[in-house]
Amino acid sequence: MSVVIVFCGLYVRRHPEKMSGYNTMSRDKLAKIDLPRVGRFISNMMFATIPFMLAAPFMPNLKLFEAMLVSPLLIFGIVAVLYVNIFEKRFMK
Repeated sequence: MSVVIVFCGLYVRRHPEKMSGYNTMSRDKLAKIDLPRVGRFISNMMFATIPFMLAAPFMPNLKLFEAMLVSPLLIFGIVAVLYVNIFEKRFMK
């Protein structure tokens, strides 16, 4: 799972135009977005979830095992949405 996240993070960093929702935006909004910066942000957020996934197998006796596998993705989603909505100006040209 962590390997898939690493490859997705590297892919988004190299090809930020492949992010979800990019092709459906209006041309006006596309012109305003700093695409490489958004790609780096998404990529960094993916990399930030990896330690949780790597630590999960070492805690099989704890009831946190399943939570450690799922929670990073949920945290990534929530933090990314909140960050982009709050600091939207940082991602504009």
